[in-house]
Amino acid sequence: KLGTTHKETMKLRKEILEGYKPKPGMLDLLKRLQKNYRLIVFSGNIRERVMMVNRKYKVNKFFSEFIFSYIQGYNKNDSRFYKIIQKRIKYPEQTIMIDDKKRVLDQMNKHGFKNTILFKNPTQLKRELKKYNII
Repeated sequence: KLGTTHKETMKLRKEILEGYKPKPGMLDLLKRLQKNYRLIVFSGNIRERVMMVNRKYKVNKFFSEFIFSYIQGYNKNDSRFYKIIQKRIKYPEQTIMIDDKKRVLDQMNKHGFKNTILFKNPTQLKRELKKYNII
């Protein structure tokens, strides 16, 4: 219990769900990448936030596949989540995993995904993708 009124709780919930905004330049980068590459989301976000982000920013159109923890029943702290990703992505050596958490990328490495990028911002991500001759 948070010790808040229902109204305060609903306001906080709305801020959490609607507080996400794509970083400047990110949607353009996704649009550019999806022309030549298969983009897959693997996310630990809750269903309501995923739906809100897509409704507001139409991001689903950039991705060909979605792996959500709320559907799989495991979060990014659970190794079973990475085993699901392993099964869905047949060629880990041809895959670049991008996440903003080092612990997630460490798990990806343990599960055979050696090409990883720690996301900080779109400019840095573009620099990293250039190293792989992606852009």
